[in-house]
Amino acid sequence: LVLDNQQVSGVPWNKMYKMSIIRNNRLEFDTDISMCEDLLFNIEYISFIRTSKVITSSPKRLYFYNERTGSALRKKDERIISGALKAYDEILNDYAKIISAETIRKLQSAYVDVAIRCVLFNSYRTTKFDRDYINKQLNFVKKFPMNYKQHVVYLLLMTIPKMFLSLYLMKYNKSFIN
Repeated sequence: LVLDNQQVSGVPWNKMYKMSIIRNNRLEFDTDISMCEDLLFNIEYISFIRTSKVITSSPKRLYFYNERTGSALRKKDERIISGALKAYDEILNDYAKIISAETIRKLQSAYVDVAIRCVLFNSYRTTKFDRDYINKQLNFVKKFPMNYKQHVVYLLLMTIPKMFLSLYLMKYNKSFIN
C-alpha cells in the first residue's frame, strides 16, 4: 500500500507490480533522485491503475532492514535532500488529484521536514551562511500547515538564521567561516 492512514510509504519491497503497466507507461525510477524516488515511482504507478488489493502478511518477520552508515538517509548531503524536494514537488503538483487530503497533509509535513533538513545539511556541509539559499529552500513551505516543532524551526531560520545555524553547527564542533 503506497498511501494509507498510518503513513506515506514509497518503499517498493512490500508491493507487487503488474509489469505490463510499467512497460506500457514507460515507468521507471528517476535516477537523478536518491531519496524519495521510490515514493515518486509508486505514485506515478498508482496513477495508471484502477484497482488494488491489500494482502496482509503473516506476523512472522519477512523483511529485515539493514541500516548502513553511508546510506542516503544517513548522509549529510544536500544534493540527496534536494532530490527529495524535487520528488515531493512533483508529487504535490502533478498527482494531488489522486491522493487523499489526509495524505496530502502528510506529504506537506514531510516536505517541510526535508526543506529544513536541506538548510541544516547545507550549513553543516559548507559551514557558510547563505540567507538567499535559506529563503529559496523555505519560501515554498510557508503555505503548508506545520506542526509545533517545524513552525519553531521555520521561524528561527527565517528570523535569526545565523544564530540558529551557529548553535546547530556548535553541536558538531563546527562554525561558520564567514
